[in-house]
Amino acid sequence: MRERKMVEERVRRQLAGFLLRSGTRDVEIRATTDLIKDAGLTSLQGLEFVLDLCDEFHFDFPTDFNPFVDDERRRGQTFDGLVKAIERHLASEGASNGKK
Repeated sequence: MRERKMVEERVRRQLAGFLLRSGTRDVEIRATTDLIKDAGLTSLQGLEFVLDLCDEFHFDFPTDFNPFVDDERRRGQTFDGLVKAIERHLASEGASNGKK
């Protein structure tokens, strides 16, 4: 459980920095926040944000991974969905906390 909390905190910190750099302010990120609809982010920005995640977790996410898009639902990703997607990618490579 603590490991999940660590991933969530790291993603939240990176997302907060990305939002500031993108000029997006006054967005409260909750588990249910849709990163496209509620936070006003775009799919293209997701392709930029994944680079921040690569640096944060010292992990190369797949080239088709867009952290702001939920491929299964075909719409914007929620913050909780983003954390879960990152955990799945890290676990699939045996890097559950982002450190191989």
